[in-house]
Amino acid sequence: MYQVPTLRIIDTPWSIAAGDATRMSRQPLEEHRPMALPRPQRKLAAILAADVAGYSRLMSLDEAGTASRLREQQAAISPVVEEHGGRVVKITGDGMLIELSSAVAAVECAIAMQRLLELRNAQIPADRRLALRIGINVGDVIIAGDDILGEAVNVAARLESMAEPNGICVSRAAYEQSRAKVEAQFVDLGEQRLKNIAEPVHVYAIPPEHGEGHGAPTAQPAAASNGPRLSIAVLPFLDLGDRPHGALADGLTECLTTDLARIPGAAVTARNSASAYRDKAIDVARIGRELGVRYLLEGSIQHGSDRLRVNAQLIDALSGVHLWAERFDKDRKDLLELEDEIVARLTRGIAGEMLRNEAAHLSSSGSGGFNAADLAMRGQAAATDIRRKEKAAEAAELFQEALALDPDNVEALAGLVTTRSFQVLNLYEASRREPLLLEAETLIRRALALAPDHVGALRARAILLRARGRFAQAVAAIRSVMALSPGEPTAYRELGLSKLYLGETREAADCFRRADSIAPRDVERWSWLQGLGRALLQLGEDEQAIEALWLTLESNPNHQRGKALLAAAQALAGDTAGARLQIAEFMETDPAITVRTFAQERSPVPPETVSQAYLAENHRIHEGLRCAGMPV
Repeated sequence: MYQVPTLRIIDTPWSIAAGDATRMSRQPLEEHRPMALPRPQRKLAAILAADVAGYSRLMSLDEAGTASRLREQQAAISPVVEEHGGRVVKITGDGMLIELSSAVAAVECAIAMQRLLELRNAQIPADRRLALRIGINVGDVIIAGDDILGEAVNVAARLESMAEPNGICVSRAAYEQSRAKVEAQFVDLGEQRLKNIAEPVHVYAIPPEHGEGHGAPTAQPAAASNGPRLSIAVLPFLDLGDRPHGALADGLTECLTTDLARIPGAAVTARNSASAYRDKAIDVARIGRELGVRYLLEGSIQHGSDRLRVNAQLIDALSGVHLWAERFDKDRKDLLELEDEIVARLTRGIAGEMLRNEAAHLSSSGSGGFNAADLAMRGQAAATDIRRKEKAAEAAELFQEALALDPDNVEALAGLVTTRSFQVLNLYEASRREPLLLEAETLIRRALALAPDHVGALRARAILLRARGRFAQAVAAIRSVMALSPGEPTAYRELGLSKLYLGETREAADCFRRADSIAPRDVERWSWLQGLGRALLQLGEDEQAIEALWLTLESNPNHQRGKALLAAAQALAGDTAGARLQIAEFMETDPAITVRTFAQERSPVPPETVSQAYLAENHRIHEGLRCAGMPV
């Protein structure tokens, strides 16, 4: 066996871990022998990662102002962290890494941070506000001086990137340890593949409307109520000002009662029955029992010298919890126009929240044995957010299960038609385009034969016609939806997209703007903002297109095509460096893409079906992609 000779080494410098520096620095060795590496110090911790959504866009709009507001925001957050027993580990540009002692402390701290920032943002113009995204994980971390390292930290950072602006995403570990101890509404996002994380992570979200401290429903199953699942009463809005303005309060109450009744599957208490509770103290559980509803909507109107403030809250009549709230601060103008805008936004928000809440009750009940209506409702809830391919597949599977139990369930038929169409239009299932659309055509015929005026089925038909490239027919179909449900933002999106392909680009842009005015915080906002960005790009309004496309990616960071469109807009606006960065990120997911394949093979609609006017305008986008660095 080879013998290592004895060595005497004096004053040899060593590069070792900081914790062992005093003990081992410059230690002379009498002989050469194997050395054990110092064992890293570890501990369990709750990790909170936060950053500012759309920070690059904000800096491009107002560099000095954004930097100043960021410093003030970070200074304001530090005391909140200390109050929850945490410490700010480090600040990196617009990001913060925070360590806390428990999942409960981390979630409560995150909600408090979002509340604080909502108050600070109230006086700042909407396009200049700093909105945080927060990710929370619990796990084993490595201590490196004042820093913490390890996969648990990396997971928190990836969860932060998944969160909506003003929202929070947490891992299953954080959820399990905090769900019964924190007043927050968690939405199950299922298992997610996170970048550079080996195993899938089960993720739960606290959306912006729930991160405002409203609280969570209790674990009591929805079936304990004596009302239908989507049953609601609109309580008379309170007018807190002069009586001459009481007409607005009455008008909002009446219009909301009417429009909510148009939601497929909803049961709305007649206005006369709900008006019996005017000017009475609200005992939500008693009113829910007496009216036989699961949800109550209450609201109020305040008056300023030249402005109006309208507040509305959706309440779970079972638990008494405020599930969702909306506030409008508006200049005085035509009361009917103001009323239309408020009613449209409230109807959309309430419908989505009731669906998600009932689906969450069903999913968490653990009882199994779902009937067709239950499965269709869960499918509808999943289909409200199909920004990811997996979520669309989940919705389709739930609708299929519902139809296996009841082939004539119109909600499931319409839902599956819509989902199949979007699996094609969003290029989730591009290789299965024809069989999916043929399936959808069979289903929509059955749905409309069963319920010719069903809003969901009519909307599904319009989307399917667009997927087939029959844009003029799609316009007529979507107008039928708008006649029945005039405040539906997705109807304006569909009208805008079909008009875009018909070459009516200016009208299309107006439709997209109308959709955004109705639902500026909607989970589907990205879908009409990308349409607006495309329309503005085709019209040569590149700077406005860039702003719309940045907002698209903030609303849906997974929208890869949006990155390509943003690159084209930046290139045409002269921002070559920004354009090349965006096109490089886009091409990471599709290295073989060229301008030709982008325009033809990867188009959401058949290229031969679009108008010549659209093709001529769309050439600008292709030129922008070429300038950004996409191969021809």
